[in-house]
Amino acid sequence: WYQRRVHGIVKHINPRATDAYNYTTGQSKIQQGFLKDGYELISEALNLLNNVYGAMHPEIAQCLRMLARLNYIMGDHMEAMSCQQKAVLMSERVNGIDHPYTITEYTHLALYCFANTQVSTALKLLYRARYLALLVTGENHPELALIDSNIGLILHAVGEYDISLRFLEKALQLNLTYHGPKSLKVAVSYHLVARTQSCMGDFRSALTNEKETFTIYKTQLGEEHDKTKESWGVLETPDTAGCCPPEEDE
Repeated sequence: WYQRRVHGIVKHINPRATDAYNYTTGQSKIQQGFLKDGYELISEALNLLNNVYGAMHPEIAQCLRMLARLNYIMGDHMEAMSCQQKAVLMSERVNGIDHPYTITEYTHLALYCFANTQVSTALKLLYRARYLALLVTGENHPELALIDSNIGLILHAVGEYDISLRFLEKALQLNLTYHGPKSLKVAVSYHLVARTQSCMGDFRSALTNEKETFTIYKTQLGEEHDKTKESWGVLETPDTAGCCPPEEDE
């Protein structure tokens, strides 16, 4: 008799808490602009996930990250930082310290710490995220551009223009490599570099970089777009551009 051998391909399947999938509905509400409704649904999903999975689970970390982001958007920065701290601790335990999700959690927590005027803590978190990203991906990776931009922005805000410029120029080079010379990400990088150079008194270089920003915005968005007009305003007054702290890049 012929005996057929069956070999299992899937060793195990992760059970899913189907009752807790208000999380997906909550995301849909957020995309439609109903932030409070989305927040309530995701909070309910978090409670159900805790009941089903227990205290530690990757999906609970995702819920906490979303709640932190919603709190930040709605202006409750302290609660955003509290939720994100829990997300970081959980991701470290369930995903590992050098997991990409954990690195992302560090960068989000850094943003919320900065929003709560904890500048030194924010920088430490971003430096840690950058170190782990270098270990995982190496120097040439698009995610490093975002981390370097955020480090540069915070250093700019505290007046460390020389070091800020180094990180921003590195981010610009990575964005050029991965997104091309006409990308809006590249336009933002040129603008941030120009602002920092303006604060350092290097107005000629600042003007050159801001012209690149203006050209990209004009090509991609049109002359009447707010970003294009803002860039043109900077070109008209290069001596004052960039002397105020830049906004955080998410």
